[in-house]
Amino acid sequence: MFFINQAIPIVNIGGNIFRKNGLMLMIDEQNIISMVYSDENRTDLSVNLFDEHDNNVLKIDNNEWESGDYFAWDIEYKPNYIKVRHKEREIAALIDARDQPVKITGSLWHKKQKFIIKPNSLVFSGTEKSAKFSGCIINGTMKINTEKDCLEIFS
Repeated sequence: MFFINQAIPIVNIGGNIFRKNGLMLMIDEQNIISMVYSDENRTDLSVNLFDEHDNNVLKIDNNEWESGDYFAWDIEYKPNYIKVRHKEREIAALIDARDQPVKITGSLWHKKQKFIIKPNSLVFSGTEKSAKFSGCIINGTMKINTEKDCLEIFS
């Protein structure tokens, strides 16, 4: 279980700062990353990451994490830190909540499309178009529609 020691929901996703109490990243109708600061003075992180076959690689639901048995080539866990590899030197997900803001890197898939979260950029490789974000501050939800090859940001 993660303990998020920050009262303001802020996440660094690929060098981009997302500031929103609630859903931060959505692909099609799938919630990918959200953070909620509750009335009980608790900050909860939820993350859903998938592989190229749309199998759930890592799921964090309100700070509690799990990984599918089939996938766990290697899992490294420390308090407020998790790294999941699906091959040697190939990181599927790294979530570091030891400092503020929480940092998320890795690679995820959705409907045969790869989304790469590097330390300094967020890259979407769409079927016809690609997009790269770096150094952005997003005060809303980023929603990617893979069927229409479009991206929306709404608050």
